[in-house]
Amino acid sequence: MRFLTPLLLLGMFLFFCGTASAQGPVIDGRADAQDLEIVLLRDEHGSTDGARMPANHPAPVSLAPRIMRVRSVGSTLASIVTEATVRSATFRQLAHAISQTNGIVYVEDGDCGHGVRACLATVTTAGANRIIRVRVDANTADWNLMGSIGHELQHAVEVLGSPIVTNTRALYLFYQHNGIRAGSVFETAAAVRAGNDVRAEVRRSMFLTQPR
Repeated sequence: MRFLTPLLLLGMFLFFCGTASAQGPVIDGRADAQDLEIVLLRDEHGSTDGARMPANHPAPVSLAPRIMRVRSVGSTLASIVTEATVRSATFRQLAHAISQTNGIVYVEDGDCGHGVRACLATVTTAGANRIIRVRVDANTADWNLMGSIGHELQHAVEVLGSPIVTNTRALYLFYQHNGIRAGSVFETAAAVRAGNDVRAEVRRSMFLTQPR
């Protein structure tokens, strides 16, 4: 059982996420529900810590009804995504980038095959939204799992930047032109970098906040 630290509880209050190495077609597609997203005002460096605002400035948190664009399936992954959001600036930037698109990314526990622990498994559409399914091996150390999710969120950002990618066939063609093939999977340098950055930031945050 995972115990929630005060930092994590704060993150769950500020950024509550509901209940994606790109590879060839792995089909799945289920999507439902809309949620409220808490929108944070950040300073010019992207920080949400200690908002330095005048006393008469409006409150830095706005409860605006919006579609939650990064969602997790199950309480374990919800906790992981929330903690990664608190501990990693890179993870927050990726989530914010996705929030500016017509994509909804579901993070769920599942087997990718091909010897990889995480994958962007499928792209489908639901009305005006594109639905992206990310599968991860949840039986992984927390900091490493957060990095794997961040890696796949970068792939989601890449895919959502191309409006013609609306199905898994188009996903495959997209990475044929824009990815590096390694055996039966595709990869990008940006996703590798994003995953490594998230891991480093999370591990540094864990070290700084652990009891002395």
